[in-house]
Amino acid sequence: MEQFFLLFGLFFFGLLSLKYRFFLSCQLFTVFTISQTMKSVLEAIQHRYKQFFATAFLLIILILFYAALTLYFFNINDDGSILCNSYLECFLYLFNNGMRQGGLNFEIKINSQSGFYGEFIYSWIFYFLIILIILNIVNGIIVDTFQEIRENNEAYNTEILNTCYICQLKSTDFEGKDISFEGHLLEVHNLFDYFFYLFKIHNTDPHDLNSVDFQVYNCIKNEKITFFPINKEEEED
Repeated sequence: MEQFFLLFGLFFFGLLSLKYRFFLSCQLFTVFTISQTMKSVLEAIQHRYKQFFATAFLLIILILFYAALTLYFFNINDDGSILCNSYLECFLYLFNNGMRQGGLNFEIKINSQSGFYGEFIYSWIFYFLIILIILNIVNGIIVDTFQEIRENNEAYNTEILNTCYICQLKSTDFEGKDISFEGHLLEVHNLFDYFFYLFKIHNTDPHDLNSVDFQVYNCIKNEKITFFPINKEEEED
């Protein structure tokens, strides 16, 4: 579904680009449909979106609190000018400059009536809470998400490579037996043999099928897989 909306959006922007050339740049987002790495990035965002929203909400709350402190106690620059004139302006000022510069290291140093110690505590608590903790929480969420996705992909690939698709037996089930797992996949439960067999049944008139093939045909028609030799090393005669 996500890919459908992405393709639809690209098609829509493609139509707009016929009149407005700017929208041609939106076609760059096609990389998300062809690159597995970019798909993993989208998957990481979708997988932990609740944690991202919760962290962003906490970040906004802290900056709003600091905006109030700035407006009422730390709102005078060295040259005597007002740093911000409203609550919203203080919030945007802190969000823009404080986040980008890694703390309250403004070119114009804040000079408050609370003195040196108040300014020191004000600046360092902002740096500690927002820069060190909140932003590192975001980084930690991203790293943990990619690690979880990588582990899931490795587990999936291991499951695919070490499990027989037909009988669902694992390679460990053949340990200690005089049976090769690779030989089992190639000779006993060859996937292509089953594919061509099912293809033959699908393209054969039901009246021309023998009793065994007709039974398999009924299983397929009723969406059953009982004809597969589940948990059996060899085919039954």
